[in-house]
Amino acid sequence: MTEAFTLPLLTAILGAVAGAVLTSFFISRHNKRTLAIEFHKEWNSYEMSVHRRKAYHCIKKYPDINYDELTGVDEDGSISVFIILRFFERLGQCFQSNSLNRQLAATLFYESFYWWYFVSFNTSLRTVKDGWKSFEVIEELKTQMREYTRELDYCELSKKYTQKYLHYVSNKRASDFTRQVS
Repeated sequence: MTEAFTLPLLTAILGAVAGAVLTSFFISRHNKRTLAIEFHKEWNSYEMSVHRRKAYHCIKKYPDINYDELTGVDEDGSISVFIILRFFERLGQCFQSNSLNRQLAATLFYESFYWWYFVSFNTSLRTVKDGWKSFEVIEELKTQMREYTRELDYCELSKKYTQKYLHYVSNKRASDFTRQVS
């Protein structure tokens, strides 16, 4: 009688555990996907598009100034630059902790991230005197994004956006030179 009772009980317990594990797996997978989509919604929100535009103009106007100095030159633009930086920092923290769907996030953000990385973060954040923790997080995000990006895309975008940065710097220096001569 005990064996007849034990086997169905054991089967029920194993079924419940398997069901719980599978449910947890699918919920975790869904939550990771949802978080990546929420980041994408935030990136494309009206408020963030305003900050991206302000930050773009600030970076274009002052391409060779590091982030320490930027606040003294353009406070409004620097706030937007820092909002963009913090966004990618949070994305990087989520990549590191594996709390979002990395493949989906990389697909959604790799081109935007590489633009900001090569046009701004790589130079203006790298040269900050006190070595902000932000730089380490951004560098790690670049490394992790590369795992989910085709090498050809990475090489093409790094070349394209580095040239864009150099173009901004040369325009800025030419503009400064023209003002000095006038």
